[in-house]
Amino acid sequence: MLWLGRVSSSMGDSVIGVALAFAVLATSSSVVALGLVLACFTVSRVALTLVGGVFADRLPRREVMLVCDGARAIVQAFTATMLFTGQMTLPLFCVTISIFGAASAFFAPASTGLVPQTVSAERLQSANALLGISQSLANVFGPALSGIFVAAFSPAWVFAFDAVTFVVSAYFLLRLRLPAHVRPVAQNFVADLAKGLHEVRSRAWVWASMISFSLTNLCFAAFLVLGPVVARDELGGAREWGWIAAGV
Repeated sequence: MLWLGRVSSSMGDSVIGVALAFAVLATSSSVVALGLVLACFTVSRVALTLVGGVFADRLPRREVMLVCDGARAIVQAFTATMLFTGQMTLPLFCVTISIFGAASAFFAPASTGLVPQTVSAERLQSANALLGISQSLANVFGPALSGIFVAAFSPAWVFAFDAVTFVVSAYFLLRLRLPAHVRPVAQNFVADLAKGLHEVRSRAWVWASMISFSLTNLCFAAFLVLGPVVARDELGGAREWGWIAAGV
């Protein structure tokens, strides 16, 4: 059940990048606008991921994930409706994608922490490997499928599909059998953040990986903003960008 829920959520995340880029470009036809929307998502997610990690240790993790799935389903359904009716605007994109990023920031730590509650310690490595492979496959096939759908129909259909994937994810999460949640001893929020930072700093492989990925993401940002524009103007459009994103 956990795997099915995670795969559903991963498919939703993987298809939305191509659709979002071409929906924003169709609405504003501006590279700056696309960069602004992607920045809203990144800022909200980065700013709240640490907060999400603290709350994932305090609250029932499945319930946190269910709330996040519900919020993202509503946001994507609203976006799809506005795109279908031709009423979507750049400010609305900024608001909806910020909410989406905030929900993702709370979902990710809770999702990671739920795995050890679901499988035995002996099967934890296998479970994480299966989830990792599934995520990678979604990252390959999701953008390609999204590009095909955007080119054949419109980005609105991809947003509608994304909303459904989060409903499916919530359904499977509800069917999980988990031990009763044990409320942790009341702690100070800042102290929890400091404890998390200490755990990261005490493991060189963790903070070295974080620095490496941060630099990679910083350089990759230009590709995510300019790539869809080049694909639209010179390569054919969303289908071609979907295949390029799948390769990346």
